[in-house]
Amino acid sequence: MAVRSIIVFLTISIFMACSTGVKVKSGAEAFELKQYAVAIELLKSEFEKTKEKGLKASKAYQLAESYQFLLDYNEALIWYQEAISLSFGPQASFKMAYLQKKLGNYTEAIRIFQELRSVALDKASIDREISICRQVLTWQSEPNPFEFIIKDLGEKGNFSVYAPVLYTPPYLVVTSDKDKSTGTELYTWTGKKFSDLWLLNTENGLLSKFDPDLNSEHNEGAACFNKDLTEVIFTRCFSITNTTKSNCKLMTSKRVDGFWTPPQVVNFVDDRTNYGQPTLIENDEVLVFASESEDGANGYDLWYSERIRGGWSTPLPMPKSINTPGNEMFPTSEADTLYFSSDYLPGYGGLDIFKTFLRADGTWAPPVNIREPYNSGADDFGLSFQKVEFLKSNEISKAYLSSSRSFRGVDEIIEVSKVSPFPIDRVAPPVKETPKETMEAPIERSLFLAIKVYEDKVSFENVLKNNSRSKKVIPRAKVLILNESTSKLDTFIADRNGLVITQVNIGDSYTVSASMKDFLSNGTRLVNKDVVFGKTEEIKTINIDIPLIKIQKNQEIVLPNILYDLDKWDVREDAKPTLEKLAEVLKLNPTIRIELASHTDCRADENYNQGLSDRRANAVVNFLVSKGIDASRLVPKGYGETKLLIPCVCEQCTEEEHQLNRRTTFTIL
Repeated sequence: MAVRSIIVFLTISIFMACSTGVKVKSGAEAFELKQYAVAIELLKSEFEKTKEKGLKASKAYQLAESYQFLLDYNEALIWYQEAISLSFGPQASFKMAYLQKKLGNYTEAIRIFQELRSVALDKASIDREISICRQVLTWQSEPNPFEFIIKDLGEKGNFSVYAPVLYTPPYLVVTSDKDKSTGTELYTWTGKKFSDLWLLNTENGLLSKFDPDLNSEHNEGAACFNKDLTEVIFTRCFSITNTTKSNCKLMTSKRVDGFWTPPQVVNFVDDRTNYGQPTLIENDEVLVFASESEDGANGYDLWYSERIRGGWSTPLPMPKSINTPGNEMFPTSEADTLYFSSDYLPGYGGLDIFKTFLRADGTWAPPVNIREPYNSGADDFGLSFQKVEFLKSNEISKAYLSSSRSFRGVDEIIEVSKVSPFPIDRVAPPVKETPKETMEAPIERSLFLAIKVYEDKVSFENVLKNNSRSKKVIPRAKVLILNESTSKLDTFIADRNGLVITQVNIGDSYTVSASMKDFLSNGTRLVNKDVVFGKTEEIKTINIDIPLIKIQKNQEIVLPNILYDLDKWDVREDAKPTLEKLAEVLKLNPTIRIELASHTDCRADENYNQGLSDRRANAVVNFLVSKGIDASRLVPKGYGETKLLIPCVCEQCTEEEHQLNRRTTFTIL
């Protein structure tokens, strides 16, 4: 599984909380405060003075991590090796293997990962990394039918330049922490200035400050513009409530009479959450951006919001085919294609750029790695394509992207031009970019499950859908995976993030369940024959959420969608999926007894309502018994109108309030 230190490149200013000026007394303290530039100086001095082997190993490991966070991979490699030689433990070897992958040394990475299998508790994650490295070696052995010209753009120095976005030619708007950025504060993470928005001249590589109305003493960056360049949405890291933690927010400004209006916080932004890297799609009507994942433990996901009157709608997460247990960020778009970077989907190492598109049925196509030369072992992100009218006569396409592939400890802008040996007639049909047909070798495919166990706040509807919006994961939960095809049962213990990753057989069907003390066990079924691989897709990971309800005796839990026709009590077809799921939960929790209760609204006679609710409660019990649940575990109870959820005056109740009162519930006895 990808190492979470990938957040690093956001580091250069965009996503992390901005802390400044905190005095530290030791390298370990500076490291914990994410003052990595300071930590390196202190840790080096402390390492030389320390005699105790275990302490030296710890300091070497923190030095390696600090260099990795600052993108200095060669120094990080030296200190990981030092930590390994001092017997720090397998974690240093894992980081070494992953760093070799980022440096493009895939054969060496495979060797280290294979050595780790003998000591690793999570062998599936190691196997996944080995499969990915082998896939990259296969990619590199395949001939590329196109010719590319690669150029570094921008001034060279001890500063980063990244997140390019097209502006008025020949300029890109980029983000940089160059020493002439606005303000006087230094960012303690890097020891450099806070970032600003800059203009990069693609013809001579020179940087100049972007509009002073948008840059401030805070970190700014990662902007996007609408089609006519009259609206900008960008990131600024500051605190609305004047707390010590400055989370990053999306800001918006309009260009009026040649000037940018004072930036305003986008309406859905929450001061407690980090946002960044916006892009506009669907004719500027949909905003896609990166933000902290729903569960709070998976780094960053992609979210989208639709333009409404007065601002933007409440954001929703992109589907799980895009959002993974890793980090997804830096979305950009070109025509109908969405590009983004991920450190989890199979790639060369670090962050890789993937592409997807919205299909006619409203679903997103499986993400595809756009491969070399756009991707490398380092972090690659923030892809923007030049407009066709500004291409040279022999250029098929031209793209700008951010990359740390120089391994100088900074991010830089790379220009990638796909060229033709002959001038291109722009009036003619576009060049078809299909490689020449070759004999295709059989593809060896691997399928993994990534199972996340959450706590759900007494919402059976989320249990029904295996979809929890809770941010609280359940570490150390027990996860059972039954292969229905072979009857093999495997047992796992979730890690501290509530996560289990394991490889499974393609084509077999599985039942996955999770349990934890004081929680109702829950599970789901996966029919593997329904899993579809893309034509060139070699590795696929299916993400499964399993929400668990904490057992609280005598607390009512509402069963959603249990509705009845007027004056009837039989179980309707639309109620059966919920009750079938309840039957599954009861089978997974064979020791519990429940009361099944039916409630009516306040309309009709009290005695009539009491009898009607009794009959409805008994109908639910009978249905569950038909599904194999012992009747002794089920207690039917009709409450009529005695326990109204909404105690409104009956004649004044709305139809919605009546509906809430007509409910079916269960209570653990």
